[in-house]
Amino acid sequence: MPFTVNGKAELVVTDQIRTSLKWSATMCDFLAANLGLVARLLNAACETNYTEDSIAMVGRRIWTLTRIFNLREGFSRKDDSIPPRVYLDPLPEGNPKGKVVSEQDFQRMLSEYYKLFGWDDQGRPTRETLHQLDLEELATP
Repeated sequence: MPFTVNGKAELVVTDQIRTSLKWSATMCDFLAANLGLVARLLNAACETNYTEDSIAMVGRRIWTLTRIFNLREGFSRKDDSIPPRVYLDPLPEGNPKGKVVSEQDFQRMLSEYYKLFGWDDQGRPTRETLHQLDLEELATP
């Protein structure tokens, strides 16, 4: 459903995993590729044996490494935001006329997004997530 927040965080996570793989493999953004297709294309080009699950893990690892870099540079939950006008200014026309995303809904989706990636409520990857992604050496003391 287009005007609900339910399930939106999961859609973003899925798309970011897929997009990180496409960008890493220098695939066109206009390629409508699901994870299975990305795995098959990489297997054909690189003589690898990725499955849909293993390639998804690579995408999660890419996105988590990006997050770790941003955290190191001082980014935090407060930086994962949208412009205030999205909360305040209802859309003027079309099907979403009069709609806004409340700050409360956005914060709920952000928390769900973090959880889906295996990060804590401040957007820091958990030790368990780092272990699953073979990134334990990047854990902060």
